[in-house]
Amino acid sequence: MFLSGLWITTGGLVHATWGWRDIGRPIDRSALEPPITATNSAVWHMLTVHLIALGGYLSYLGFLGRAPAPATAQMVLLQLLGYTVIFLAIGLNRFRSVWVLPQWTLTLPAALVLLNAWPHFTAIGAGLITAALLATLGGLHVYWAWGGTWPARGRRALSEFVVGSKEDAPMPPRAATLTVAAGLFGMAVILTGLTWLSGEAPQWYAHLGVAIIALFTIRGLGGFLDPWIRPSIRGTPYEQLNRAVYSPLCLGIACLATLAIYP
Repeated sequence: MFLSGLWITTGGLVHATWGWRDIGRPIDRSALEPPITATNSAVWHMLTVHLIALGGYLSYLGFLGRAPAPATAQMVLLQLLGYTVIFLAIGLNRFRSVWVLPQWTLTLPAALVLLNAWPHFTAIGAGLITAALLATLGGLHVYWAWGGTWPARGRRALSEFVVGSKEDAPMPPRAATLTVAAGLFGMAVILTGLTWLSGEAPQWYAHLGVAIIALFTIRGLGGFLDPWIRPSIRGTPYEQLNRAVYSPLCLGIACLATLAIYP
């Protein structure tokens, strides 16, 4: 926990110095309306105070060898994971890269170290995070089914991003996309139940959790072989996204689900 707090404090200091110099101050001195630049300045410094105070608090507890209450741990963990998702999503959406906004490299390691600092919290935290990820992916599929196009700029381009179809190929039918969404929501419910039952689940219910782990492990590993299994995806945006985002995400979900079921 001490390392997690130190890492967060470092991020706050970087945000207050180099971040303000390279991003915050240029916006503050731009030709935008004064209320906009003032709001930017206030929010920037509010985030600095938040990061340094949070990091200092966790470092203090880690130095004393104490752990915060589980509710506090969950709140901090969700904040760090939320920051991670925001930076990754905006980076991919605006720049098609996760490295233009590299701040997630500060928040994600801090979250992982924080999660590992409380053995009694690991199973619950991993289960809730996995369920939240699955529910988010399910919601994204519902969004696509009803005409949404993010992270692409149109339905045809979306097919290249998420299916691997060649240019001008349509997206799968709405019914198929909603079926996938329903499956993801169902898996989120199963993992939430396994998390709260904490070893007291019936054997058949626990087997469903094992099936989820197996499914995402196969999908994650198989994704790296996809260009050889489906040569048609070569050269599409899907090929790069599958290697850099989709397959690692599936393997991450499998690992988190394993922590939730077998703490």
